[in-house]
Amino acid sequence: MPPERQQMFLSTLLDSLASGVVACDAEGNVVVFNQPMRQSRPHIPGLHIRDIAKAFHLYAADGRTPLEAEQVPLARALAGERIDAEQVVVRPPGRRPRCFAVTGRPIDTPDGHRLGALVVLDDITEAHRAGVLTAAQHAVSQVLAEAASAEQAAVAVVAAVTEALGWSCGEYWQVTPDQAAIARVGSWTAPHRDLSAFLAGRPGCAPARVWPAPPGPVAVRCGSATCAATRAPSSANSRRCRPACGPRSACRCAAAARSWAC
Repeated sequence: MPPERQQMFLSTLLDSLASGVVACDAEGNVVVFNQPMRQSRPHIPGLHIRDIAKAFHLYAADGRTPLEAEQVPLARALAGERIDAEQVVVRPPGRRPRCFAVTGRPIDTPDGHRLGALVVLDDITEAHRAGVLTAAQHAVSQVLAEAASAEQAAVAVVAAVTEALGWSCGEYWQVTPDQAAIARVGSWTAPHRDLSAFLAGRPGCAPARVWPAPPGPVAVRCGSATCAATRAPSSANSRRCRPACGPRSACRCAAAARSWAC
């Protein structure tokens, strides 16, 4: 097969794959960027592996820690590392984050000369989200089985859901007996996070908005934080609320989970 047809065959083969494929040469210049990759994000001509992390907004599996240039799977593969289904999060501004399982290999000749490196990316966003929700449901079931009261259950559910979803803080607000106000009766904060300034004061964000609102979720931006809360349908004489993903049996409460934007 002539070299031109070999090149066309290889290019067409890579473009026909369902997985994204990116490869670089021995100097770190990106030389392969197949069709699935081009469909989800633009190819940048002249791209070098040292610029990939910033160009494509790459984060570690936690979705919060930006990858340094040397931590990018393609750069590590070029350095000789073999990577198997490592999770990487892509968080472009204004778009939903996507989770990818990345497999990478160096490309070497039989005599050990390094020609470059290759990574294959599979979008596992939906599977990852399903796994997180399953973990949250399991945590909720466990705390409900151990709770001695509705109030204790609601506080424990907020903590379980907040931790399982990777949020920084969760709160439980309860309607006062006279139905005139709500008061925070419990909260959970991720270890090593000081959110005392954020938590101080009156419920000016989602808790205050969800209490008088129609049943359903409320999400608002509070400076650099995202706050979310939900209220369950009320009976004729009482306003009943519940935390997101909380117990099915409603209790007289308003709940809010706040996530601190990193």
